[in-house]
Amino acid sequence: MIKSKHAVINVKNNDEASFGWALSSALFPVSKHSDCLSSYPYYAQILNFENITFPMTLEQIPKFEKQNPNLSLNIYGLIRKSVSNYITAPLYLTSDKKERHVSLLMIQDDYEIEGNVDRIVDDHRSDVAVKFHFCWIKDLSRLAHSQLTKNCKKLLICDRCLHYFNSETKLSRHEIDCKQMNKCRLNTPKPGTTVNFKDYQFKQTAPFIMYCDLECLVREFQEDETRNTVKYKEHNVCSIAYYLHCTFDNSLSKLQIKRGEDCINWFTSELVNIAGNLQQYFDTPMPMKPLNDIEMLAYNAATHCHICESPILEGEVKVRDHSHFGTGNLRGAAHQKCNLQYKAPHMIPIFFHNFSGYDSHFIIKNIAQAIPGRVTLLPKNK
Repeated sequence: MIKSKHAVINVKNNDEASFGWALSSALFPVSKHSDCLSSYPYYAQILNFENITFPMTLEQIPKFEKQNPNLSLNIYGLIRKSVSNYITAPLYLTSDKKERHVSLLMIQDDYEIEGNVDRIVDDHRSDVAVKFHFCWIKDLSRLAHSQLTKNCKKLLICDRCLHYFNSETKLSRHEIDCKQMNKCRLNTPKPGTTVNFKDYQFKQTAPFIMYCDLECLVREFQEDETRNTVKYKEHNVCSIAYYLHCTFDNSLSKLQIKRGEDCINWFTSELVNIAGNLQQYFDTPMPMKPLNDIEMLAYNAATHCHICESPILEGEVKVRDHSHFGTGNLRGAAHQKCNLQYKAPHMIPIFFHNFSGYDSHFIIKNIAQAIPGRVTLLPKNK
């Protein structure tokens, strides 16, 4: 099937150096007898293969690129969708595309349905006896055409994500972003694979939460009008308020408001004081209260872990999980392992109205200057 597309040059070699011969065929293409070894120069004479072992593995590709700085590589594999249907997928994408760029196809000797490409990626494992062979992809568009569209026109394909476009302008614009986003191959799970939530500690409610907002006044700004950019108004914070909510003892909750030009400095001081005052609740967890008869009956009858919600099987240690803040009451029966990992959050989340869009400009710099330690900002896409 691949042969009929006339998109790949396969040099017929009897050694394990198909990678080297594939590169030689790409760098010194011929019009006749393209599958013959005698048509190409010896690969070791034109490229640096020092400390590179054959058969070639994906793990060695970055090292090979470093030893040959004027050459970059993309490696592709095949995924078997059905008995006779294969699609092309990237296995290795160069981080620095050079003028001399080569795309190679890495073929396995055996494929499962839905092609387990991880068998290629993990080819260094001794328990996987997979043989593979490298070929030069002479025309990626022709090779991947049928898996992308039934349109017979020649496609302009992005060699990183294999999306296609109808103009060079759109492709060039796309490649700028694609290079930043797709730095490795995309590997989707096998059919039937499930993803399970495992970070059970994040199911807990934070013991303390802060909700904040600030208001500004827009004032006229006096500046030299001879400059190219003239500022005529500026925003000044005039008031700030926060509500500290305690989830286990409402008497610790409070609402505070500050008005005036120094309200940001006041708010920063409040953060420091709140952190210091509440530290005792994090440092001295509440011991578990003795169980009453109803709680004891419920615990003894429990067959599932209230944390992971899975059955507590015979032989697994069943323990009592309790609240470490405020009451010390029993929360439920749990696996011993789940209970040990179910640690209370040692932080105070602070929520601002429109923080990323406006309020942060007035607060972050002040916090960074007034509070010891390193202040880092989490990107919005996180």
